[in-house]
Amino acid sequence: MTEAPDGSPDELPVGPAAKRRRRGSVAGAAVATALVVGGAAVGGSAVVGDSDDTPVARQPDDAIAVDLPTSDRKAGDGGFRALLHGTLAIDENDCVYLANDDAERVYAIWPSGYTATADSADLHLFDAEGAEVARDGDMVQVRGGYGPARSAHPCLPTSAEIAHIQSEVEVTAPKPESRPDPAAGPGDPAVWHVADAAGLTASTTTLTADVQRLGCNSGVTGRVLSPVVEYSPTQVVVTFEVEADPDGGDCPGNRAVPYDVELAEPLGDRALVDGQCRPGEAAATTSHCSSGGLRWEAASGE
Repeated sequence: MTEAPDGSPDELPVGPAAKRRRRGSVAGAAVATALVVGGAAVGGSAVVGDSDDTPVARQPDDAIAVDLPTSDRKAGDGGFRALLHGTLAIDENDCVYLANDDAERVYAIWPSGYTATADSADLHLFDAEGAEVARDGDMVQVRGGYGPARSAHPCLPTSAEIAHIQSEVEVTAPKPESRPDPAAGPGDPAVWHVADAAGLTASTTTLTADVQRLGCNSGVTGRVLSPVVEYSPTQVVVTFEVEADPDGGDCPGNRAVPYDVELAEPLGDRALVDGQCRPGEAAATTSHCSSGGLRWEAASGE
């Protein structure tokens, strides 16, 4: 529940968005496909729905609350660690699902305290602290298992197993249009390291960067924006920002978020450099840039 400017309660309405109309339960109307690697199964979680005391992030004026199925377990409480991944989406009944690689819909029970809203532009998924963790169109990665739900929910099919998400949600690839309009202002600086530097060669055109918000934000890196990649005869410079968070937070190390970078040219024998480490940039004097921002260089004779 949020507070209106005059102090009166201002609950987000639960109902169809302007472009969406609820047409009943998905039970029996859609087939959920297990989105599990490793075959983990769970015995079923009680569906408890939204929590009244969950912090609510700032919402657009036209946001509505989505009826998100949640369990009585917090993220990290579960013992099932099978890797699940898919693209976050919302269906014609305002039900959240993950689309797997075959574009099949996988419905899920989310961790306790998770909530979702929809507005005229996006679906927004929030964690138990009220921080936005993903939007529709984002490729996300979670851990958990699959099995039946112990109680009914209008967004869970009754004839198929559903995913039981038991970890925090991580965005592995944001939807291409997710970078904010430049008129809205820049993002916050972020540093990065190569996830598998040993796997890079002169012919590499794709790499995974582990991106970390530079400033204090209570351990949360947030949404990674599309990087700026600059090419010169001696360097390939990749500069990351993350979605701006004016509120900041405490200063434990922020969690790294993987991001796949597509290069327009092979690396060749050029050095791979973090652009935030260049002189005058935000991270230049930090420990992240002790090597001058060098993230990879070709071995001698390569």
